[in-house]
Amino acid sequence: MDTIYFEKSRSNNLTAKYNNNYLISSFNPEREAEKYILSQNIDKQKTIIVIGEVLGYITQFIKENYKTKVITIYPHPTLYNKRVFQSENDTHFFNENELINFFTEKKLENNIMIIEWQNSKKAFPTIHKKIINSIKIYFQELKKNVSTEIYFGKKWITNSIRNITYKRKNYKIEKIDGDIIITAAGPSLEKNIENIKKYRNHFSLVATTSSMPTLKSYNINPDFIIHTDAGIFSKNYLINKKIKNIFPINSVFNETENSILFNQKMGFENIFYNTKNTQTTIECPTVSASAYKFLKPICTGKIFFIGLDLCSQDIKTHSRGHIKFIQTYNSSKKINSLENQFYKSSNTKSKQDLNIFAHWFNTEYKNKLEKFNRIEPIKTPQYNFFNDYNSSTWQTLKYNKTELSKNSIEKKDIKQILNQLKNTISSTENQENLLNQENQNIQFIKFLNPKNFYKLKSNNITFQDYKNRTIKDIEHITQLIKKLSL
Repeated sequence: MDTIYFEKSRSNNLTAKYNNNYLISSFNPEREAEKYILSQNIDKQKTIIVIGEVLGYITQFIKENYKTKVITIYPHPTLYNKRVFQSENDTHFFNENELINFFTEKKLENNIMIIEWQNSKKAFPTIHKKIINSIKIYFQELKKNVSTEIYFGKKWITNSIRNITYKRKNYKIEKIDGDIIITAAGPSLEKNIENIKKYRNHFSLVATTSSMPTLKSYNINPDFIIHTDAGIFSKNYLINKKIKNIFPINSVFNETENSILFNQKMGFENIFYNTKNTQTTIECPTVSASAYKFLKPICTGKIFFIGLDLCSQDIKTHSRGHIKFIQTYNSSKKINSLENQFYKSSNTKSKQDLNIFAHWFNTEYKNKLEKFNRIEPIKTPQYNFFNDYNSSTWQTLKYNKTELSKNSIEKKDIKQILNQLKNTISSTENQENLLNQENQNIQFIKFLNPKNFYKLKSNNITFQDYKNRTIKDIEHITQLIKKLSL
């Protein structure tokens, strides 16, 4: 491996050489960095991402002259350790997952400008490509998250109000003693149906909502249905009210008492009820991931996925078990017409979405060094974060019992909290003070009207206009509570 060498430049500042080429000027590295940045037309309103920084000269000049946020990525740890100017947002490339996690930690948003140091790009072309790819993946996920918040934000609030209105008691799964199978909607679910039926008493069966139509068509009842979707379409999945439902408070309204409420560590949940008595899992990009995170701490055996094929061949393979496919199929006689209706519809997951799901599993695997188990999946492409088992696995599955407890839901006085929040917003003098509210309040405010919230952050709406609209939104929610007699 080629070594990076350091020496004094003619201006007596440190410079660096790699593979017999200088990474920055051997005469005056500070001056070269300054000239390059002046040629870039820096936008002070944007966060600057410096890719391929060498020793900190570029970052130093930007921070001292433009007073804007700078994210600096060094291509090599040796350059990072030798940097002459240090910033709180410095990092070096280790792998793509680590870099994406770094962006998440720094709350990087999409108002950015990228500066690429060309000498580093030439010296470390593979690393440079990986850095660019990491940025693309991060912003794909961020865009998906923002789109989800804009579409579902207000639904999360109204769903939470309706769910907590009718929730009196709550089940809690203390332990599942034995193995668990989680069913997803991919094509390998149907491939494994006969074995699911044959060995049904050898495991606990937890179905994601989109896998329920396939299970129902074969008269298979799971022990639990888990759902996290806020949209009304998800309600069609909740076919059997006798089966215990596992769901977060912000998911589609669930009127049955036969349910298990869990919290996702989203601050606004604490506005509605005391989350201490409920099970906790983190918010995940796909319900299969949420199911795994929820079940892992309470399972004494192994957890296996069936139907988690992650768009194995094309987008159609992910959607075969989906209820909309079945509903459309029943009303269509021509397969071409069917595919035009369903696969091209806005409700179909895109290949990009499935890549984001795969990235979540890959990141979890890299962080925990623990692979996920699947039984007889569709194997193209091959993912390194899965352990794929063959059909002989069915004979090894064991299940003893599930231990449940039941407790009361400790609800909060939402009307009082909303009134306090309304008064706080009315008296807030500027945008900065509003955005510095405690976590549960700022999340609640954001989800009331996410579109306006992001307009405010990008300065596309005045602060006073935003305040007026948010107060009206709170008043609307208060009226909803009164109608429900909460």
